Amino acid sequence: GQNRYTYSIVLTNNDPEGNYNISVLATDDAGNTSATMDPVGNEFSIDTTPAVLSNLQVAHGPNPCISGGNSLVFTFDAVETNGCGTFTNANITVAGTATLDGDAVYVGRTGAGTAIEPYEFTYSIAIINADPDGTINLTVDATDEAGNVSTTLNPVGDEFTIDNNGPFLYNFNVTSVNTCVSSGDQIQFTFNAVEEGCGTFNETDITIGGLAGFAAPTVNQTGIGTGAAPYLFTYTYTIPGAANGDYNITVNATDDQANASNTIDEAGVEFTVDNQAPVISTFNLTSSDCLANGDNATFTFQVVEDGCGTFDDSNITFIGLGALTANMTNQAGAGTVGNPYVFTYSVAIGNGPSGIYNLGIDATDASGNAAAQFSPVGNEFT
Repeated sequence: GQNRYTYSIVLTNNDPEGNYNISVLATDDAGNTSATMDPVGNEFSIDTTPAVLSNLQVAHGPNPCISGGNSLVFTFDAVETNGCGTFTNANITVAGTATLDGDAVYVGRTGAGTAIEPYEFTYSIAIINADPDGTINLTVDATDEAGNVSTTLNPVGDEFTIDNNGPFLYNFNVTSVNTCVSSGDQIQFTFNAVEEGCGTFNETDITIGGLAGFAAPTVNQTGIGTGAAPYLFTYTYTIPGAANGDYNITVNATDDQANASNTIDEAGVEFTVDNQAPVISTFNLTSSDCLANGDNATFTFQVVEDGCGTFDDSNITFIGLGALTANMTNQAGAGTVGNPYVFTYSVAIGNGPSGIYNLGIDATDASGNAAAQFSPVGNEFT
């Protein structure tokens, strides 16, 4: 009769790898031998070697820095020579992206899987602005069709770093003792910056506003940019001759990933440049011009001085009084063109020598700017 026979083969890890072709021969009790049954092809294969993964490379270079809106591409090799079945991305597991919004996405595979021409798998990861800053360490595992598990591919170090946060600028201070300055003086200010992203961060990433026309500053940088040890930037500018007036400084920064900082803007005047000398004018003798012992010569004059610092009688010098002394009795006005200072002086006439007195008036403001000497036309008093 016709019978169907079932056999099983127990395989062990010590069985040699390879393809196995089964043939069947039968001899009955009368000694008659059958034709050999030998199907065309291999009935089964033994695969006890896992895939070998290697050479993980990030296309942006070693330890790249990346921010939202960009994609990171990486590749790795796989050798799967003795295996049976197929070996595709379905056999691959990429890990290390749990903190990211997106997963590693399979792009393609080239090669033959041999030691000479390994498979090269390509994956990409889309980075979004909401992904947290930090370093990402990728790992790759593979399980072939026979269930053999590879050794995890885990390169030493971080494959890439995400930097989605701009620098934080704060603690702006003008450290110059004198904030009323003139040509050739220096103005110095400092501020802190926290920038813990990747790449470098220095003065080339910083923009100082409000100082158009000033030459490049001297810059000093200390610290490491962390919250505990922020960068401390010290800027020193030399005041140019063309500068004048009030200056408000702003500070901005953009890191290597084009993340913009907050703006430092103290919304006030950081320093004032006074390169303009006082202008003296409009002398008036308010007493008699012919005086005797015991009389007082009184006179007024105007000064325009709208620079910084104070301006009073200590800034004024008289020429031509000899042994006589001029004493200020009043100062009015604001020193502007529309409302100049009006100084009133009195000179007590004592036993000084008789003669004609022709006054000269000098003034030097708080910034050291000297006025053109004012000499009224004529003899002021006798």
